[in-house]
Amino acid sequence: MTRIFKYGHWAAHFYDEVYRVNIEVIWPVNLSKVKHYVEKNHNTPYNDEGEFGAKCVRLLNGSVYTNIICLSSWPRKPDPTDYSFLAHECFHATSHVLQRAGMPLENFVSSEAYAFLLESFMRRCLVLMDTRRKLK
Repeated sequence: MTRIFKYGHWAAHFYDEVYRVNIEVIWPVNLSKVKHYVEKNHNTPYNDEGEFGAKCVRLLNGSVYTNIICLSSWPRKPDPTDYSFLAHECFHATSHVLQRAGMPLENFVSSEAYAFLLESFMRRCLVLMDTRRKLK
C-alpha cells in the first residue's frame, strides 16, 4: 500500500494478489487532473467530458489491470455522502474485477463474493485515505 501527495492531490494504491488487479484512489481531482494522472502514470490516452463527484476508471494496459477510483473531494471528516460515493465506486471496481474473472452478479454465491471483495476494497481504500494514519 502506498500513498503520496503530488500535483495538488492524493494518490494511493494497493494490489490485490488474488485477482491480480491494481486499485488506485485519487482525490481531490477534477477531469483535467484525472486525464493528467491516467496519461502520466499509465501512458494511456484518456478523454472524458462533464463534471463528476466520483468515478471508477478501468484500464487494461498490456497485462496490467487497474481500476482508478477518482473522487472530486474527500474531507478530513467525511460524512455519509462521502462514504456513499466511495462505496459506489468500490462497487464498480468490484464488478469490473469479478466480471473479468468470469463471475457475474446473478445469485447468492456470486453475491457473497461481491460482498467480500467490496468490503476488502472499501476497507483498504479507507485506510489509504486516512492521511493522518501511517502506512505499514
